[in-house]
Amino acid sequence: MSFYRAGITCEEVNEKIKDFLKKKGYDLSKDVFKIMTLRGGGCSHYVSMAVYDVGGGPRGELKPGIVFACGILAVLPNENLGVRVEDTVLITKDGCENLTADMPREIGEIEALMKQSSIIQVLKEKKLY
Repeated sequence: MSFYRAGITCEEVNEKIKDFLKKKGYDLSKDVFKIMTLRGGGCSHYVSMAVYDVGGGPRGELKPGIVFACGILAVLPNENLGVRVEDTVLITKDGCENLTADMPREIGEIEALMKQSSIIQVLKEKKLY
């Protein structure tokens, strides 16, 4: 998140992420990095009135007001499993704001959330859906 700001491209963010990880001593050709996909600096797709807006993700320099999904995908073919971790990012004049920073990330938190009634379940119970 610290690399996102107005005036930088997603491709430049991608290079900064790689440099950061290498400086931390990670070998990007091994382990989890072989299965992770960080397309264009994590800029997956625009987000506005629709979760998946048409037109793909940001191209060119990021500008204040742009909202997109920062998505990282790990595919574990031996387990027939794929995991996507996504945040919704707003580019501001001073950097960015993670609009989904408080979403659950740990397995236990996610499972607890999934046990709660969703809006669809509530509407069905009230016979409004």
